[in-house]
Amino acid sequence: MINNEFTWRPMAVADLEMVSQIACQIHAALPERAEVLAEKFRLFPQGCFIFQGDGKIVGYAIAHPWTRQAIPPLDSFLGE
Repeated sequence: MINNEFTWRPMAVADLEMVSQIACQIHAALPERAEVLAEKFRLFPQGCFIFQGDGKIVGYAIAHPWTRQAIPPLDSFLGE
């Protein structure tokens, strides 16, 4: 039986490989290395979420703080 319920949940370290795969497929023109995504999760895990349904990860959201008017470029390490 297929469960059609989709939910958001906090991201876990174990999700990072799938997040990277999804990012490469969906954001092919705006790539971010797996290491950059992992750093964002490490620095601000409370801003990282997984969208899942039918036992699969189907999407994600990553948000992190930055200084006003100084949005970090994509695929760059935040450092802190």
